[in-house]
Amino acid sequence: MFYLILITLIGINIAPHIFFKHNIWEAQGMWAQLGILICFSWTFIEKQKFEEPKNMSIGLMHFWVGLMTWVWCSYVALKGSAPIHPILGYFNFLCIVMFYRIIVQYLNIRDFMVVYEFLRYSIIATLLVCVLQYFGFSQFFILLHPDYQGGTFINNLVCGFLGNGTHLSGFLAMCLPLFFFKRNREDWLSIILLLLVLGICGQNKGDMPISGVVVAVSVTLYYVFHVKRPLFWIFAGIIGLVGVSSYFLASEGYLETFLRPQGRLVWWMDFILAAQSKFISGIGVGSVLLTGIKTEYPKHLHNEYIQFLVEIGLAGLILMVGVILDFVKTEVHPLGLIYKTIFIGFLVSAVFTYPMHLWLPTMYACFCYAAVMALKEKNKNAFNPQNN
Repeated sequence: MFYLILITLIGINIAPHIFFKHNIWEAQGMWAQLGILICFSWTFIEKQKFEEPKNMSIGLMHFWVGLMTWVWCSYVALKGSAPIHPILGYFNFLCIVMFYRIIVQYLNIRDFMVVYEFLRYSIIATLLVCVLQYFGFSQFFILLHPDYQGGTFINNLVCGFLGNGTHLSGFLAMCLPLFFFKRNREDWLSIILLLLVLGICGQNKGDMPISGVVVAVSVTLYYVFHVKRPLFWIFAGIIGLVGVSSYFLASEGYLETFLRPQGRLVWWMDFILAAQSKFISGIGVGSVLLTGIKTEYPKHLHNEYIQFLVEIGLAGLILMVGVILDFVKTEVHPLGLIYKTIFIGFLVSAVFTYPMHLWLPTMYACFCYAAVMALKEKNKNAFNPQNN
């Protein structure tokens, strides 16, 4: 099972070369779903090794999303249409929940350490690909598929394995803690390279996405806060001073750039008003995507929390906050702190873009979440084998 999980997790980077007739995000989704399908099927062959930690918040969240999907599928069916989008959205969510359960039931501390090394080197490989892309030596898709026509996402100086520089920026920043654990020379060089790549993720030279910077600062402060509290206050003071100074010196403020009054604010308000009559239940998983396909609206709201408020309602968003709070309160060992910090970065990046709708960052985040739940100190039975 360990090797199946590892292949599923790491292989998602090269999935677009395997399913090359699909665009990058579809290819990664196909790889992830196929991998989870194989892993789940294997659970009927290999016995569960560890007791699964209790996780009521995930159970309630899954029940609500499943219930609302059932309700909306019934409603759509009565209208004489096929409820494809609600079912597809729920299926994706179910895949992630299944992947979480498989991880906590089959992996031990040593496995989490091995996966940590693989994740670390996969990010280093991504950084090297970004450098080659920047200098025009190795555009990831064009290198192997010169006639590739699914590259509508490749509109940045570098795209890594995500196909879009802005999403890449948030993804790399959330993975920055992978280089905090050992703190050897290789890690320090990787941190420097990662920060340099964050500076070239925009569509033009000098156009650096704010999301990656905010996520990098957030994960650094979170980690330092739990390791060296005095150093945290020094870092926080320096970062605060630099942030305030650059805000007033820049021609356009961070808030204005993020909100884009003619873009995001309009989308958010339009969708919130459209969901006003169904504010508790939401308008259904996948509704934003479906609306974007049929109209000129975006397929994603570039803020996951607002999008989930619209799709699964206030009740669903409250349950989602409950999942986050349970996670934040979890006490972990040093390795678990690395995984925990990565997931925190994932949550921060969800404010700026839509990483929860992209398979690569979501699969990494799901693994980190599961690792924290399995490694937490409060559950002493997490690594008690049920069989030899």
